[in-house]
Amino acid sequence: MLRHLARLPSTHQLRRAIIAQTNNTTTSRQQVFLPFSSYFSTSTDNIAHRVHHPITTKETTSDDVFAVVKVSGSQYKVTLGDVLTVNKVPDAVVGETMILDDVLLIGTTNETIVGRPNVPNARVTVEVEEQKKDKKVLVFKKKRRQGYQRKNGARRHITVFRVADISY
Repeated sequence: MLRHLARLPSTHQLRRAIIAQTNNTTTSRQQVFLPFSSYFSTSTDNIAHRVHHPITTKETTSDDVFAVVKVSGSQYKVTLGDVLTVNKVPDAVVGETMILDDVLLIGTTNETIVGRPNVPNARVTVEVEEQKKDKKVLVFKKKRRQGYQRKNGARRHITVFRVADISY
């Protein structure tokens, strides 16, 4: 479907054209293929200009900044003042501040910085509010007409953070 929309030759057509060129013969339906870059009308400089221009001219404040952070195996989008509930972080002490260095993306109203894999010199400072168990999740198994029922509960250990600062 996409190939028809972009009007690119299929791999079968390209193979047939290469074989015809090597044999110096013409196929029943003679087709002329242009270089691959000519199928796209815009140059890469034009695209880069459209991507990197600022959206607004106003200055960004600390309230406008968001970050995507990787904490204990999961990714979270955070802004200033957010409360973040994550799987237990073993070395977190309640009441202290922690610095999260695994920042994958920083975004403002003017720009977006994507890390490869992390954004250099970016850090998110969080305060550890509490470490506790989450609410109980019930696991109920049943097989019909067999008299088989099992009911189990599971509570995961969590750490609650509050985002204090995002710097980059």
